Amino acid sequence: MISKKTTLSLIFIATFLVASLLLLHVRAEHATSSSELPTYYRYTSSELKNLSSTQKITEEQLKKWDQIAQDYFEKNKVSSYTPPRFYVYLYAAQRDAAFLSYNTQDHFEGSLDPISEKIGKLFFPDFPHPEKFTNDPYSEKLASLVFAKYQKRYQKEATQSPRSPIPPEKEVAKELTWIVFPIEDFRPTPPPPKGDNRWKEQMGKLKRIQKMLTKKQKESALFWADNEDADWRVITNNYLFESDIPLAQMLLVRSVLTMGLYDATIVCIEAKYTYNIPRPYVYDPKFKPIAPAPSSPSFPSCHSTRADTAATILSYYFSDKSDQWKKMGEEDGHARLFGGVHYPIDHTTGKKLGKTIGHQVIISEGESLGD
Repeated sequence: MISKKTTLSLIFIATFLVASLLLLHVRAEHATSSSELPTYYRYTSSELKNLSSTQKITEEQLKKWDQIAQDYFEKNKVSSYTPPRFYVYLYAAQRDAAFLSYNTQDHFEGSLDPISEKIGKLFFPDFPHPEKFTNDPYSEKLASLVFAKYQKRYQKEATQSPRSPIPPEKEVAKELTWIVFPIEDFRPTPPPPKGDNRWKEQMGKLKRIQKMLTKKQKESALFWADNEDADWRVITNNYLFESDIPLAQMLLVRSVLTMGLYDATIVCIEAKYTYNIPRPYVYDPKFKPIAPAPSSPSFPSCHSTRADTAATILSYYFSDKSDQWKKMGEEDGHARLFGGVHYPIDHTTGKKLGKTIGHQVIISEGESLGD
């Protein structure tokens, strides 16, 4: 008897393939075959044809590597921007390996262990693996084909955006985006210039918000400020792993979401340092925020940008939960006003930017975007 999850997986794959045939937004240089699950990079699968594996790619492998990465970051001090960047590479490479295997074998053959370990060690030479791999030439070859693409990108980023500790967020603006490019096309329209009387009006609005804060709003400000449970990647994984989601959809959503979130971060930070608007507590030193006070410029709000990027993407994939995603996105963005770290215009501009990025990600989801 075919299990419910297997049936759902087959339905998702069939539905996705039909949708790909109807996709109207096709860039000639980025087009991917409509008969295949979409990898981020293009591959030649002929090298896998004569190999086979007795292993099967599973959801448990995704959970295992998430836990390995989480344990590593808990034990090692890294920039706050390093884990999000790492997870984009990990999730995208896992998706490519799994989809390449499916496109070659018509099922998810092999293991994600080799490619996951290679991505881990690309970032951190001491990245651990707690158990010995099963000797599997197929999975190793699969990993080598995929890893070559991501290693090339990583090396290009290292040349284009050398790492420096101060200020780390400004360096992020120089990184390569995954889907949204060129980033200048997504930069928000300029805010009022420094010294403009409209900033005094914005400050007045923020102070009025602060005076009327409820206990729940104060709690929201702290929850969304710096909390692993408020990470949209974690929120999404919790939903995926707790729901009956087909593996193919799980792999795609994890990859597309983390790409969208990191692109949103890059675009937002580039705008911050382009306009360089001081935070409310810099504008008025007597004003005291209740949330941790970032040192980066204020406009636009990256929390609001990422929140609406995530809510837009998740509403596309899981439309029956759309109200839930949008409500959480609103809470995330408004929390920055409750916390006193953003002006209202930062939030509204971030929301608009996030929706734009989210829609661009959705348009591009069925395309292979690189060689």
